[in-house]
Amino acid sequence: MDPALCARFAERGETPASVILASSRGNRTAMRANMRSRLLGDLRRPAGVLTAGQMIAAHTGSMVDPTAHDAAAVARLAARL
Repeated sequence: MDPALCARFAERGETPASVILASSRGNRTAMRANMRSRLLGDLRRPAGVLTAGQMIAAHTGSMVDPTAHDAAAVARLAARL
């Protein structure tokens, strides 16, 4: 257990006892499985965690509109995966 890591995921004043870290390493099959499993459901993004659009915009020097990218993400991923 890493108290600093757990503190990053505090919600409504509650800190989780543990955190599970998972990585799909960009594997399309794993991404497809993650989407279909609905494992994460409707969880809200923790404060301070960037969206995919924000990360891409930061990496590309704002060549991508993060709001438009994130708004189209669900349909785009469903069509491509």
